[in-house]
Parts: sequence; C-alpha cells; structure tokens
Amino acid sequence: MNPDLMRGSPVCRTTPPEGYQWEAPPFNVVFQFCAKDYGQALKVLQWSKDLSKQPNTIHLVTDEGFRCNTAIQIANESWGNVVLHHIKPCSSPWPACNNHVFAETCKIMKDLGKPWLLWETDMIPARPDWLQALENEYSKACRPFMGAWVDTYDILNGGAVYPSDVISWSPSFFGASPIHQSAFDCVIAPDIIWFVHPVNHMMANVFFTKPNGRPSLMAPLVPVWNRELFDWAVTHNTCLIHRDKKGQTIGFLREKFAIRE
Repeated sequence: MNPDLMRGSPVCRTTPPEGYQWEAPPFNVVFQFCAKDYGQALKVLQWSKDLSKQPNTIHLVTDEGFRCNTAIQIANESWGNVVLHHIKPCSSPWPACNNHVFAETCKIMKDLGKPWLLWETDMIPARPDWLQALENEYSKACRPFMGAWVDTYDILNGGAVYPSDVISWSPSFFGASPIHQSAFDCVIAPDIIWFVHPVNHMMANVFFTKPNGRPSLMAPLVPVWNRELFDWAVTHNTCLIHRDKKGQTIGFLREKFAIRE
C-alpha cells in the first residue's frame, strides 16, 4: 500500500487533464485472466452467460501464448462482440503483475473512445441487468471514474469503471515502470479521487473476513462466502460481488434466480 494514503494527506488533483471530455456508455468490458486463474475465469464467464447475455464488446486480456479457446467460445455465445488481446506475461508477484496488466490494458483502451469496466475474475455478476444498471448510474453521475470507494485508504478499488484515457490522469504511475510501484489503485488515487462516483451500494466489496465470518479490511483471511455473509452483503442494489476468489456466491445466485447449471 502507498503509505501516504494510510498516514497522510497527499495532494490530490482538482482539475481534469487538458482536453478531457466525459464519455457516455456503453462500456467496453475488460476481462483479464492468466493460466493461474483460468478455471475461475471460465466459471465466472459461464455464470455471466447463464444469468444474461450482454450487447457490449468484451475485451479478453491474457498472456502471449496462452490458449483460451473455451473462454472465447463462452464469450462469443453471450456478448455482442469479443476481442482478444495478448500481452507480454509478467512473472513477478503482486502487485507488480497486476500493475503490469493494468498498464497494458490502459494502453489498449486509450484510443477506443469509450469508458471501460475492469471486470476481474473475482467479481461476480449479481443480477441479470448488472451491466445496464452500472451504465445507467454512470450516465447519471457524469464522472469519469466509478466504483467502490475504500475509505480506509481513500482509494477507488481497482475493479472499477475508467475513462478511455486513464494515462493522462496519472503521469506519476504511467511515467515509471509499473512493476516497481505500489498497487496501481493506490498510486493513482490522488490523481482521480475527486473525480470518482462511489457506488459501494452496487459493488459489494468484502476484502477479508474475520474468524467470526464478519467482513474486514485488515484481517488477512481470504473471504469465505457462506450464506450469512451473502445475505448480509448482497442487496437488491448489488450488481457485482467482490472479492469472491472461488465463485462461492454463484451457487447462492443460481438458487436466487432459479438458474440451473
């Protein structure tokens, strides 16, 4: 984590980059995965397909040389258009690997002229109109960034909606090697935080759980999504559930919407 965000008050950008203009939906949707989380990626793509088909373009971002024919097939059956991007792999541990993929994705999205949703493999769609609801909210807010605000660190969680050109917003991050910096959502936070539309009510974020099963931002336990946590965290407003590393909430959602595997 960026220590300035936890202990101090870093100077924050208060004006947008020169030439900035707000971009309206529809979103480009970016779905990133690699060999390590490919099983989870397939599970989430299949659930999204079973829940509802989407008219948007989905951009699959994965490592060079990695074959992902099944992911492409599922995406073709459930999204309006599918674009596959291969990027150079990064073997460094978190946050370097995440920073690398984010930076490469921002380069891809820069000239497409549409806002984009970074849909991570631990983000589970929670209702059939999940994407349309997020687009409607984004249109009402008319702000370039939208997602779950993490008040403890005063950051926008990385799985969020971004303008097409993120690079011009944060020269501090993109001007240096991404693999040698703190987590990207912490580094770019001072550059974007005044331009964020928080939608915590639409993105249920549980980062850790305590031994008693309650949510926590600090306890180092990967969330275990049991029925109690699901019923407490997921409301009628929830569009995406984060962080569900094993897809445990999908079973509860299948039961809720009577959708069989």
